Order: sequence, then C-alpha cells, then structure tokens
Amino acid sequence: MKNFVFIILALVLFACQNNKSTKAGSDTQTIAELTEATFDVSGMTCDHCVASINKSVGELEGVDLVETTLDDSTTVVKFDKSKVTVDEIIKTIDSRGYKASVASE
Repeated sequence: MKNFVFIILALVLFACQNNKSTKAGSDTQTIAELTEATFDVSGMTCDHCVASINKSVGELEGVDLVETTLDDSTTVVKFDKSKVTVDEIIKTIDSRGYKASVASE
C-alpha cells in the first residue's frame, strides 16, 4: 500500500512539473517588453481618488501595474506599448475628473 501511494505521489509531482515547464515555455514566447511611465496627476484629494485612478487605468488592456501616490500626486504605470499608449492612459485618467500629464524626468 505504501508503494502504491508513493507511486501516485510521484506521478502527480511529475505531471505538475511537466505542466509548469510547458507553461513557462509558452509564456516566454508571449511576454512583451513593458514600458514604465510616470504621470503627474492634479485634482486628487483622497484615497478614493487614488483607487479610482488605479482601477480605471488597471482595466486598460496591456496595463501590468498601476501605482498612484497621493502625497506626490503621481501615477506610475507599467504597460505594453503595443496594446496601450501614453495618450490612452492620460485620457483614461482625465475621464475620471483629474488632469494627467507625463512627468518630466
């Protein structure tokens, strides 16, 4: 009985490992290079504003990460520029009632 359990466990582990390596190989082919942009955002006054921007920008296709900071009025976005543009991100933030522009480096 112990041998049977050991064999089943070994097969399950092998199947999981095999599945991971297949996924990793296919993901490598589809991983796009992400671009990071920082936006100055005026008009934010509270955490609700931060959440609103994070949610709306985060829903855009191609956006991987959104981090909005109330203290310095900025939003940092990591995105796939083949799926979404800086102008689309700005329009999305502006559509929520704020004013966004690309931050000068």
